[in-house]
Amino acid sequence: MRRAGLPARMTGPGAGSALCWIAAMRGYRSACLLVLLLCPLATLAGEPPKPPFIERTLVVAPLRVGDFVLEGSHYDPGNRFAGVSLRYFLPGREEARIDLFVYPHGQNDAEAALDQGMRDFHATLEAAEQAGYYRDLEVGAAREFDIPLPVVAPGAPDTADSPGTAQAQVPAAAGAGPQEAGRAAMLSALLGADRRVDGRMIELAYNYPGQAEDEWLPMHSRGYLLYRHLHLFKGRISAAGSRIDQAAFAALADRAMRELVPAVQAYNIGSCGDTTIDVDTSVPEKEVGDMLMRQLVAAQARSEASNCHPKLERDELAALAEAAEVVEIDYAPEDWPGN
Repeated sequence: MRRAGLPARMTGPGAGSALCWIAAMRGYRSACLLVLLLCPLATLAGEPPKPPFIERTLVVAPLRVGDFVLEGSHYDPGNRFAGVSLRYFLPGREEARIDLFVYPHGQNDAEAALDQGMRDFHATLEAAEQAGYYRDLEVGAAREFDIPLPVVAPGAPDTADSPGTAQAQVPAAAGAGPQEAGRAAMLSALLGADRRVDGRMIELAYNYPGQAEDEWLPMHSRGYLLYRHLHLFKGRISAAGSRIDQAAFAALADRAMRELVPAVQAYNIGSCGDTTIDVDTSVPEKEVGDMLMRQLVAAQARSEASNCHPKLERDELAALAEAAEVVEIDYAPEDWPGN
């Protein structure tokens, strides 16, 4: 049931202006604040046909992440779904080879994406062994390897390259009563809930060919797979066992992934960021504000997880490229059907 004059559904990259009007008419100031901060553009249903799910992806690799330094990148436009490979190193620990592969997956439940990605990961390991790149491969069972992300209050600058667990605080409007203060507290809790990159890790061991004939070097190795920005981030870190002990290698590998993965981004351009907000105006008025806040926070979480944008401005590209290498992947319209 709809009340006259109130839109029941709004869609697009933002539905802020009209939703804020609804919230303000009901006196829900914290919901209005959230709408203005998270959804600056209003787009009604009935828009022209939307662009492809992803038209372009910019893989943004900082030249330096903490102590880690970017050594180089590789991308083959003729094999764009293989994505971009990045190599970092840690000065003073050059014996560890740190490779991060960023390749497209699409919209999916994180666990389903990781299940499929791990099957493909195992297949590539087996294929490499059969091709003679190494021998005596041992693959351990996959273990959970989630990376916590910082909590950022609406409107605050994102600091994704410095993971943490700070709690976002959304102040209630001046003079707000207990009900409004309660909504502000609920909003703070929703914004701070469970921000992480879902991932898995597998222990690897194998023998790698050395310089001398018939020389095979025992290697420490770990594989990581994480789902972020509609892409799979696959880490491969390896070092000769003679140059670093197992405990030091494990600590270095985990540290590399915890710092690099949140800092590297896949910046997607297309309709993948479109959001639909349903407003059930048949519910009691006191529930409208809470309903708006929950839906808008969920929409914000989806938008952040996908890192999707309707277009790219020149000044925004310049900001992304500052102290970073940017590799652009251009997709054909048929590359992303039905996402």
